[in-house]
Amino acid sequence: MPRDRSRDQPTAESRPAKTTRRLKRGQPGPGLIPAAIIFATLAVIALVAFGTWGALRRERQHGEAEMRTAACAIAARLASDAGADLGGIDEFVNVVRGELSAPASAPGTLDATLATALTMALGAGQGGAGAMPEQELLRRLLVVDAHGDVIGGTAPDPAALTLAAAALNAGPAPRAGGMPPAGEPFISRAGLGPEGRPEIVLVRALPGSRGRYLVAVLDLASLVAPLLADVHLHPHDVVALTGLNGAPRAVFGATGIEPASVLGAASPAGIIAHAAGAAWVAPAPDGRARIYAEDAVPGLPLRLVVGIDHRDALAASGTGRDWLLALAGVLTLLFALMAAVSLAALAAVRRRSAALARKQAEAEAKTAQLEGMLANMSDGVSLFDGEFRIRQWNDLFPEHTGVPRELLRVGMTIEEILRIQAGLGEFGPGDIDELVAERMIRVRDLSHLGVRERRRPNGMTIELRRSLMPDGGFVTLYADITARREAEAARRLAQEAAEAAVAAKAEFVATVTHEVRSPLNAVINSLDLLAASGLPPAQRKLAEAARAAGDALRTLVTDLLDIARIDAGQFRLAPEDFALRPLLHAIAEMFQSAAQARGLAITLKVAPDLPARLHADPRRLRQVLLNFLSNAVKFSTPGAITLGAEKADGRLLLSVTDPGPAISEADRARLFRPFQRLEVARTSSQPGSGLGLAISERLAVLMGGAIGCEAVANENQHGGNRFWVAIPLTPALVAADAPETTQPVAGLRRLPRARVLLVEDVPANQLILATTLRRDGHLVDIAASGEAALAALGNRPYDIAFLDLHLPGINGLETARRIRELAGPAATMRLVGLTASASADSRARCLEAGMNDVLGKPVTNAELARALAGQLQPAGGRRRPEAAPPSPPASIDPDRIATLRSELPPGLLNPLAEQCLADLAERLPKLRAALDARQSTEIAAITHTIGGTSVTYGLTRLAALARELSASARSGRTDLGLMDALEAEYTRSAQALRRLLSQ
Repeated sequence: MPRDRSRDQPTAESRPAKTTRRLKRGQPGPGLIPAAIIFATLAVIALVAFGTWGALRRERQHGEAEMRTAACAIAARLASDAGADLGGIDEFVNVVRGELSAPASAPGTLDATLATALTMALGAGQGGAGAMPEQELLRRLLVVDAHGDVIGGTAPDPAALTLAAAALNAGPAPRAGGMPPAGEPFISRAGLGPEGRPEIVLVRALPGSRGRYLVAVLDLASLVAPLLADVHLHPHDVVALTGLNGAPRAVFGATGIEPASVLGAASPAGIIAHAAGAAWVAPAPDGRARIYAEDAVPGLPLRLVVGIDHRDALAASGTGRDWLLALAGVLTLLFALMAAVSLAALAAVRRRSAALARKQAEAEAKTAQLEGMLANMSDGVSLFDGEFRIRQWNDLFPEHTGVPRELLRVGMTIEEILRIQAGLGEFGPGDIDELVAERMIRVRDLSHLGVRERRRPNGMTIELRRSLMPDGGFVTLYADITARREAEAARRLAQEAAEAAVAAKAEFVATVTHEVRSPLNAVINSLDLLAASGLPPAQRKLAEAARAAGDALRTLVTDLLDIARIDAGQFRLAPEDFALRPLLHAIAEMFQSAAQARGLAITLKVAPDLPARLHADPRRLRQVLLNFLSNAVKFSTPGAITLGAEKADGRLLLSVTDPGPAISEADRARLFRPFQRLEVARTSSQPGSGLGLAISERLAVLMGGAIGCEAVANENQHGGNRFWVAIPLTPALVAADAPETTQPVAGLRRLPRARVLLVEDVPANQLILATTLRRDGHLVDIAASGEAALAALGNRPYDIAFLDLHLPGINGLETARRIRELAGPAATMRLVGLTASASADSRARCLEAGMNDVLGKPVTNAELARALAGQLQPAGGRRRPEAAPPSPPASIDPDRIATLRSELPPGLLNPLAEQCLADLAERLPKLRAALDARQSTEIAAITHTIGGTSVTYGLTRLAALARELSASARSGRTDLGLMDALEAEYTRSAQALRRLLSQ
């Protein structure tokens, strides 16, 4: 490839001149180098010495750790072997106890029984492999009374019996008032028997006797010898058998029986302070420190303690001497290296000139390497000078630009290259001169520098990165990003498909759960009515069981609907002011009885610095805490559950702490995923769906907070768990001047008799709601569709209508809109929506369609009472109490005004209402002008705004006229009479609203 090498010529400056210039700048001379090397060598030696000392110390610690492990292993092994040997003796003693269960008539009879048992035991294992432990260990059998006096035994003469009794009483053997219980063995302290051999005594109470005990005298040497057969003990090592309280029973070592004082920290207090399987180092009164380890003897109230001499253990490793030799070798090697480095430094001065020459050769090699890299780059490269002539390019440049390789030459202008590309169709159809001129404008425009893309006719996508050069030229990189763009397009399509699938799934789940909830609500309400009809106890129990199952199924369906709405982004929070402590008390009270049944106690712990009232969504906080507390009551072991509230980093932290068992870290990582249940939940008698915590996690995120689970330590050795949720701490927007009170909802029978239109397409729901309303004296007509409801309204007036949102044909929202467009009383009739998804979005759509309220299915009697009380009493002529204040004009909804007053801070409603009236006054002239110009789109927009604003401030008649005018405009009619009525109604409504707000 052609190349301009004018810039690659070496400069005229000579090598000696360069060296002289460096020396003048302060480069150190040759004499300083050896001194620096010696100093560095000394520093290294000091570091190595320090490191060697540290290594010795670590090696010593490692040796001690190994000896601790060995001591624990020896203790465990010896404890197991001792338990096997002594366990066999104990089993034999139990057999003899059974034979002696009835009191002996005379000492001679007792002695004969014991002698026979001993003879059988000693001869039972002869023959080798079947030998019993009692054959070698058991010396004699005795029976003593509660005072430790020998009643009888297998000793050869009375003198031997007296000596055995003395050996029994010499140690911590039980005396009167201190004998062991009937079911537990006791091991005495070792002593010397009649033959002068060390013995140890095993005692068990005789069943059915009064203070008599069977005593087995064991040969201590026969017990110890097998234990130590495979264990190598140093002269100062000890092994001891102690009681559970740490009192020594027998202490022995490599040389035989040892005094108990050699145990040192393995005294009773020292042994009790350490758990089985642990090892510790402590000094002994004999002046030697030992590594102690202890383990329990299986099946017996004994501990086996091993003490390994600390000094002998470390001396046996011999690591200290080896490290010292290694340190001496390292230091010697370092001094030799120091001398070699010093000599090398002196020689380096002489080789400096040769090194400079080699460096220059290396620089030239690197230059050649860079040229090779340019040729082998994965991107195309071109270099144009300040006159826009090409100077360099690589092999990929023609491939990525479409310029034939054979036409390129050094010095070609960029205009010539663009003309070749245009002639080959690289820029698409068009006049070649125009295409070239357009691109030359971009080339000369320096702002065109940077990154851009070009789609070639062959389908390739080329990314151009152009950078300015110092001489006014530019270098351009051409990268083939076709595969990347295709992958991005594929990912984008896949993401769109996934989002569509998620939306479709959410819509499907919402639809299915709604369709499931409708008949399910009918079943539950039917069971309520059935239970209230005076059933016999057996049938009532069946109805209550069916109701409980229905509630569980409804909870599952509600969870599915919630998580689908959250994932689809259709879930809205409803924050409000609320009192925190009553909410927590109510949550804890719900689970008190269930917790007490499982041996659990629920305590409430609220930090005193928390505000009494907060602003958040209390229903969703309650939902999260109910999930936490429900799981704690279901799956915790007996203990205490704490429901806590506190401040943490400026946030409200609510938590539920249970007594365990602790959840593993792996299980905690999947707790908040949908449909994930732990093993304890699967085996529980109260399994869940695995959705509660997943919904809680999503609710916490919606509230701007976080959620989690962590392990906590408590009295239970298994540990416990702490589930927490943290949300922003926002005090109440409105201060509470008086204590909150809750007025009981009036029953349906206290309301005036009303004529109700029930618009519901599910027969079961029709039956339940109609029966409930009729039972309380209301007149109910049923319409199964929106068309039937409109026809019914044409036949007779109604006080209130309940509209299901999901109706065949026209849905509930469209039915409400058409009712509001009717003439006469139907236009102002109270409308209440019924839906299984009473979200904020659903409520907003219902109010926009002209409804006065929305109830979520299943509708309870209390909710019907509140709906009827709220919707019937404010209407003109509906209030029956004689002392009631005069009703406001029918054009204003007083309930809406009362709601605004309760929700807004004091003093804010009046200015907001005035601003609303001013906005309406400004829009009325614009609406008349749009009517005159027959601008249907503008009419629809203005009437929609007027209707929504009017509903917000309770101007019901004004909103109805706006909707009627909008419907007239949609049908192609321009009704200026309605416009006159709208303006007149605005004047009346404004006056009435101001009067109402001034009261």
